[in-house]
Amino acid sequence: MTRSTTSGAIALFISLGTTFVRADTCILTPRKPRVAGSCSFEVKAGDYIRVVVDPNFVKVSAKLIDPTDHVAADADNRYLWRMNLKRMEGEVVRDSVLSLAGRLDPKMGGPEQPVADAETGARRSIYYRYASGDNIPFLTMFDAANVTECYRRHETIVPQQALAMINSGMVLARSSDIASVINREVGSDASCRMAFVDSAFERVFSRVPTSSERAECLSGLARLASSFASEVSKTATPEMRARSALVHVLLNHNDFVMIR
Repeated sequence: MTRSTTSGAIALFISLGTTFVRADTCILTPRKPRVAGSCSFEVKAGDYIRVVVDPNFVKVSAKLIDPTDHVAADADNRYLWRMNLKRMEGEVVRDSVLSLAGRLDPKMGGPEQPVADAETGARRSIYYRYASGDNIPFLTMFDAANVTECYRRHETIVPQQALAMINSGMVLARSSDIASVINREVGSDASCRMAFVDSAFERVFSRVPTSSERAECLSGLARLASSFASEVSKTATPEMRARSALVHVLLNHNDFVMIR
């Protein structure tokens, strides 16, 4: 169990196997439980609280929480009823794209890799050379650790990060790989577009698309496939190019780079 406190509040994270589940409905302040019957607690000196949570309650309540009342009561999240949004580090963004494409090399250890190989390489980002003036440019855009400041990270959100995702040759190439992986699962025919959209959302965002998102993506796929049909390509069909373009768009979506 991991605890973090702020303003006398405590947020709970329960480890269930390899999955960490946030106990969103079980937030306590000293001498004031928010959820009766689900937790036992003991107040000690200061603001420290010892809490015992029923795992079965966590597995159920964490799925059923309705944020409406919580937003009204604590819009600034002072009591940690939800996780604050956080953008992934550049290394995680790069490795996640490779993993989704089935290209990430999980091998542990080994010598450092030259930065010049990072664009097409499959090793995890941590294994590439990282020194002052010699590091992966893609990571630099996403606030990589600063060598001259004891590897401190400054978190920023700037337009250049979106441009890096759009223009990166690695992201563009891996978008095609991800589309190919999904095609092998759902089929490559135009009749399978809805299954492709649903699978793409589940892979990239870990959620299913809303009705409006699904409709927009299906419409976009149809327009792109029709547009690509008039172009000659020896490497991919118009349908495949359209699907790769859609995955590229999803990788540039805020929901991919943000941890919620």
